[in-house]
Parts: sequence; C-alpha cells; structure tokens
Amino acid sequence: MSWGGFLPATSESIARYLADHAGTLAANTLKLRLAALAQWHTSQGFPDPTKSPLVRQVLKGIRTLYPKPEKQAEPLQLRELERCVVW
Repeated sequence: MSWGGFLPATSESIARYLADHAGTLAANTLKLRLAALAQWHTSQGFPDPTKSPLVRQVLKGIRTLYPKPEKQAEPLQLRELERCVVW
C-alpha cells in the first residue's frame, strides 16, 4: 500500500486506509482497491481482512458521508450508431 501500510494487512489498517482516502476517492474506487487487497490476501494464503464487519461498516459510512452520483455516459444517438456500423 502506497500510503505506508504493510501486507498482509489487518482489518484495522484497511479501515484506516479507507477513512484516510474517503474524502478524495469515490466509494467505487475504494471498493475496487478492497477487491485487489482481498485477491492478494487470498492468493498469498492469508485470511481476507476486507470482509470484516469493521471494514464493511467503514465503507458504508463513507457512502453515507460522501455520496457521489454515478457518472453515466451520454446515450449513443442512432445517427452515430449507423456511422459506426458503416465504418
């Protein structure tokens, strides 16, 4: 972890990481990073600390404190789709 944590991580250190980055990263970005941490721990034979109630509670709190709407792409117009098909 680039913020100074150590691997294997504890659920407490992951909760601190989430709290430290809550204001700057979207909840979905944090979830993606949790998935990477979970995969690393599992592949290395360590218990997965991201599944702990503490980590889940912190992530839920972040979603409540920092709600960010999902970015949705503009729909593709029919004329643009036809140009793509012809191309």
